[in-house]
Amino acid sequence: MIGLKKGELMICDHNTEWEIYASSIIHQLKHILGDYAVDIQHIGSTSIKNIKAKPIIDIAIGVNNFSESDIICNLLLTIGIYKSLGQPFENILLFSKDDEKGNRLANIQVVVHGKEQWNKHILFRDYMNSHADKAKEYENIKLKAIELFPNDVLSYSDYKSLFISDCIHQAKIERSEVTI
Repeated sequence: MIGLKKGELMICDHNTEWEIYASSIIHQLKHILGDYAVDIQHIGSTSIKNIKAKPIIDIAIGVNNFSESDIICNLLLTIGIYKSLGQPFENILLFSKDDEKGNRLANIQVVVHGKEQWNKHILFRDYMNSHADKAKEYENIKLKAIELFPNDVLSYSDYKSLFISDCIHQAKIERSEVTI
């Protein structure tokens, strides 16, 4: 299963369909964006192996800077990816891909490649995939969050944020130990 109604919260068992769909979107994005995208990665819970997640694919598009954001927005529009009306985060351009029924299939973030937001996405994903015990702990936090906030996406996200920050911090420590 891929997709949820806007604002709906539901967690599903891990599904290999997520990786296939993410690869398909990434291929399409690379084709349409060309050199405007430095890198494109599957991120978020659906990129973490063997844990339950909301069936919405998260993609990060790394760019050199935001100077060509208007061009990127127009290119994404040609493949049905729309800029979100709310842009609540600094240094992130949010986009979404919905199906014909209005179900959210994917959230897409355009961020500066190699900068803090890009690195956080990649560090968290890689840390979760290399620490199965932490991934399972994250899954349990997500299940508790959905139990506490079944109709509140922002509170659901806020509930997970401390754990995510702690894991990113630990991933940075581990990465620095490897490079020494």
